[in-house]
Amino acid sequence: MIKLLVVILLVVITVSSVIVLFSGSDYSSSSSVANQPPVNPETTLYIGNQEAPVTLVEYLDFKCQCNQFHQTTAKELKQAYVDTNKAKIEVRAFPFLGPDSGRALRGAYCANVQGLFEPYHDVVLDYI
Repeated sequence: MIKLLVVILLVVITVSSVIVLFSGSDYSSSSSVANQPPVNPETTLYIGNQEAPVTLVEYLDFKCQCNQFHQTTAKELKQAYVDTNKAKIEVRAFPFLGPDSGRALRGAYCANVQGLFEPYHDVVLDYI
């Protein structure tokens, strides 16, 4: 069951990334930015430079046992795109794997307010 969940999560992340990267939108146009809702930095979880031109969206539950993805593919994406300011990762958490998921998400928001979300994200996912 867990393997199926991980496979589904990987497919969703991959499809979302491909759609964002190859959507064919003209990012130089300000009209697409004007139609987006305002971003509240206290409730939006980002990894990387928030001014980066491309946004990768990561959907996760902090209790998900996706260590293999986090330790390989996610780190490669971060090194290639986030660390070079080509993209940022917007984390959208869905705590559905029990009460500890909600606690971990609340911790993520606390870390975000302190400017420590990225290390928190990495430590929690490395721990699982």
